Amino acid sequence: MAAAEITGFALERNLPHMALGAVREAARSALLALAATPHRPSGADLGLLREVAAAPPQHLAGRPAERKAMVRAALSVVERLFPRPQATVGPDRPWSGGVEQPFQPGADRARPRPRAA
Repeated sequence: MAAAEITGFALERNLPHMALGAVREAARSALLALAATPHRPSGADLGLLREVAAAPPQHLAGRPAERKAMVRAALSVVERLFPRPQATVGPDRPWSGGVEQPFQPGADRARPRPRAA
């Protein structure tokens, strides 16, 4: 979920307004995704996601420690419910063999497969 990644970015750079906005979007996306699945998280997790999704932009204004704690808690729930997938190519392994490769323009295109004889 891109919104969760943006939340993490905002927290790392101490951007509380951006973090709250991004985690609100992550919570909304999580709630929409959960509505389509038979799996239901705990009532506490759902309650936190609902609270964050409905929070106005000025929520906990003037209380930065509480705001940061709420953002971190919601981000933790989202990341637990929707773990980041491993970047893989093909059904069983990454192109890099597990080693992260530097960005190369045009490298995101699919590599050609050898032809069967």
